[in-house]
Amino acid sequence: MSNRLEELQAELAQVLGELRERHGVLARISDPGGEGERSLLEALSRRDALIVEIGRVVARLVAAGTTVSVTPPPAPAPTPAPAPAPAPTPAPPAPRPEPPRPEPPRPEPPRPRPPPPPQRAAHAPRSLRQTLALIDEPVEVRDAAAAIAMVERVVEACDDPDEWLQHPTEIQRSLVGLTSSLARHVQDEVDVVLPAPVAGALGAWFSTMTRWSKLYRPGFVAGLSRSNRPERDRWIEDARMWWEQLSVHVPLGASLLASALGGGATTTPGVAPTAGEDGPSAHEALLALEQVLDDPDADLTEPLAVVLEAGVGQRDNRLVALLAPHRDRVAKVRGLKTLKSALKFARQDPVTEEVPADTVETSPIPDDWPFLKLTEGMAAVIVGGDPRSEHADRIKDAFRFASVAWNEIDPRRVDALASRIRAGTHGMVVLLREFVSHSVADAVLGACKDADVPYVVVDTGYGVNQVRLAAERYLRGRLE
Repeated sequence: MSNRLEELQAELAQVLGELRERHGVLARISDPGGEGERSLLEALSRRDALIVEIGRVVARLVAAGTTVSVTPPPAPAPTPAPAPAPAPTPAPPAPRPEPPRPEPPRPEPPRPRPPPPPQRAAHAPRSLRQTLALIDEPVEVRDAAAAIAMVERVVEACDDPDEWLQHPTEIQRSLVGLTSSLARHVQDEVDVVLPAPVAGALGAWFSTMTRWSKLYRPGFVAGLSRSNRPERDRWIEDARMWWEQLSVHVPLGASLLASALGGGATTTPGVAPTAGEDGPSAHEALLALEQVLDDPDADLTEPLAVVLEAGVGQRDNRLVALLAPHRDRVAKVRGLKTLKSALKFARQDPVTEEVPADTVETSPIPDDWPFLKLTEGMAAVIVGGDPRSEHADRIKDAFRFASVAWNEIDPRRVDALASRIRAGTHGMVVLLREFVSHSVADAVLGACKDADVPYVVVDTGYGVNQVRLAAERYLRGRLE
């Protein structure tokens, strides 16, 4: 037993030495979430296990009547050195001639100090526009080269997330949402094997951003937790959602604008693009575009460029509503994939021809529609938009709901609605994404997921056809 105690003490001494060495390395080279930090944590766990095992061995020895010393033995006293014999007194030395004094050195001219190394994160944090230009607009990854490039852009954009603290909390949250959705897209939706260094960098990125989010609490995003699913069908679609939310806050510069229109960058290398100081505001640019649209033969390329440069996002509801009747003209403009995609699902203005009231939005749901078993007899609630009793009745009759509640929603009532959903008051939720904020959507959908209440998210509008298409998309997994 005493031999085992000596072995454990020797192993503990070795582990303590490794701990000192690894602490020293990490003090010089930070490696959050990397191999160095993992090896340090493993050594700490081994140290704790050894201490526990030593305690057990000592307890057994004491129980057996063995005396165990827990203090080091006293160090032996040093042997005193013999006193030296007295030395004879030396004769005084002869005086030496004083050597000649050297001439004082001439002062050298001061050398110019080298400039300090650049410290971008400390003194020149990236603007939001520069961060988005570095990340680039989300595009689905299909091969290993594109996956590696996406990981490198995400990691570089987050090399110092503290610089994001210059932005409002909502922008911080959107940046975390965008980058985490791109990272999850590479992890979960791309069938490639990343090289070990790239996979390690991605794992370290998740560790860093998770700690940063817990520290500064910008708000919940789904992408940071492996147990969460995307808010939309896929992570790349979530990334596009976050991108559009961030683009609203950015007055697009020349390079981003050229990219949106399908052209090349026109900026000087190494210089961040800047928006024109004297350009029109977003409102003025939209008014100018509206005037151009009155001319059916006018080219929309330049007016659209002005609108985007004024900071209007390609999914901005104002822009989409303005261009919905002119989607064929927008299709002739190069690029603008995001805008064209938004217009594809946008509602057009009502036709000028008189339409009988009983034919508007009365698309019946056929008796053999497979999702009726999920809607019939349910107490539904509509979230978002202005409550309209006629539309609520139409949706109730079409989907054979037992009842449809549609009340005005505001931040003060969101918690109460979420509580009712969790309590089972509402058997189905119809969320009108176009008319609610992201925080409201998060609270409502979170309650639905907690209580396993079916929900339908309608991206645009609230007619029967839109609700039906959304139901077929979101309720598909609930069919037996």
